[in-house]
Formats: sequence, structure tokens, C-alpha cells
Amino acid sequence: MLKDSLELLSTGGLGLLVLAAFAAAYLGRGVFALRESFGRNRKEFLDQWGSDKDQQRDDLWLEVCVRHCFGAYLPSSLIRRVLTSASPSHLLLSLSSNWHLFDFRGGQLEWLRKWRNSDRWLMAEISLSFVGYSASALLALAWPMQLFTGDALGLSPRLWLLTFGAATVAVWFLFRGLGLQPSGGPAQVTASSRK
Repeated sequence: MLKDSLELLSTGGLGLLVLAAFAAAYLGRGVFALRESFGRNRKEFLDQWGSDKDQQRDDLWLEVCVRHCFGAYLPSSLIRRVLTSASPSHLLLSLSSNWHLFDFRGGQLEWLRKWRNSDRWLMAEISLSFVGYSASALLALAWPMQLFTGDALGLSPRLWLLTFGAATVAVWFLFRGLGLQPSGGPAQVTASSRK
């Protein structure tokens, strides 16, 4: 079956459109399932957060409850600090999605890479991430565009693999650049933890 699919990709034409339609259907189904799962988790989180106001809420409850909504186990002392900020939900979401970039020891939140403490280096990394995203996305789009310009009758399976690889690298660069926000994101918590 894989050999037939690769042969279909190399010939292009109507078969390629049918394959693309099936891929789009499965992709749409997966995105819908993820969205539904997130909505269900959010509802369960809000039910848990609002239940029994008189109940003693210890650190474990707070960490598990935030993990259920945002997807990462954050220390309760950090969660309590973030809850006092102007936009706690935004900061908790940013922290949980980029928790692998931080170190939290002795009550201090710091970047794992110390050079990110400098705004200049952080902006350079963000800029390079978007340059890498642009170059990878261009490569991921340029090879399949040969099918539509008529320069090539079809792409070899190797070029399809390179296209997929370039698209994967582009997504990685995009999320990396978006995760390293100099203000309003995790860096704001880092700055407030030093005060």
C-alpha cells in the first residue's frame, strides 16, 4: 500500500487530489478531536475550581488543578505568585507551554539558558527563529509548487519527504519563536520573580 501511495504521489494528477482529500479529512478530524478534548478538560477544570469553596485547598490540589487545565505541573508557590498578576490565565498558559525553558529552584524562576536574561540576545533568538521559519516554510512550499507551474510532472518520493521535513522544521521554528516572548509572556514572570 505504501508503494502504491508513493507511486501515486510521483504521478500527480487526480490521484494526488484524492489522497490530499483523505489527508485533509483525517487532519480535520484530529483537530476537532483535540479541540473537543481541550473543551472537556476546561469544563472539568472549572467544575473542580468552583467546587466546595470552604474546602481546604492545599498545594497538591492547586498543582493538579492547574495541570489539568494548562498541561504542566507548575510549583504551587509559582502558581500563587502568578495568580496575583494582572493576567494570570495568560501567564499560566505561557509558563505551562514553555516550562521546559525554565528552571525553578529556591523560589526563583530563571531561564535555563542564562544568556536569555539579556533582552538583546532574547530578541536575536526570536528573530532567528522567525528567519528559520520563513526559510523552512518557503522550502516546504517551493517544491510542491513545481506541480502547479508545470515545471515538473511530479515529485519524487524523496522530495515529498524533504517537503514534509521542511514543514516540520518550519512549525518547530514558529513555536519556538512564539514561545520566547520578551514581554507579556514567561519573561514577565521571570522579571517579577527577581523583584
